[in-house]
Amino acid sequence: MNLHKGRDTMTQKKNHFRATMTLTEAIWQTVNRGRLTPEQLEDEIDYSASALKRAGLDGESGAGFNLRKLVPLMKAQGDFTIIEHLAHRCGFLLITIPRGGKSKQSRVTSIAEYQKLTAVAVDALVKYNSESMSQTETVDNLHSMLKGTAEMIEDVKQGNQIELELYGEK
Repeated sequence: MNLHKGRDTMTQKKNHFRATMTLTEAIWQTVNRGRLTPEQLEDEIDYSASALKRAGLDGESGAGFNLRKLVPLMKAQGDFTIIEHLAHRCGFLLITIPRGGKSKQSRVTSIAEYQKLTAVAVDALVKYNSESMSQTETVDNLHSMLKGTAEMIEDVKQGNQIELELYGEK
């Protein structure tokens, strides 16, 4: 499922997903931290700004969210945190399918980003085992690494090989 039009590297996505967030938090972030204000979204997706603002609130002041407006909301904001949250809650890992035609520099950057994600995940496990990192932070770091792994797998399956130039070689 490629919902991120033209976005194919791990850092270009606008999602603010954390594996431990709630659906209400995901909706609130998408409505309130996106490129459009709730008032602009009202025109874009034909849904009241007041209802949008209340959809991300808990308790009596909160409101339900019309499921038919979910995809238009995510597309308008360019933020797919909500669907990523739903996939995670149902036991799935949602990734962006990398687009072909990456430049050599882009593939090298992806590898470097993946290496950083992996290092952060290993560090999180070490810190978690020594009780200096919370379970929440550890889960979020591991989830990011899993997404990066899945993206790298897709890249390799598409045959996107790169030639690494070692120091001194030409």
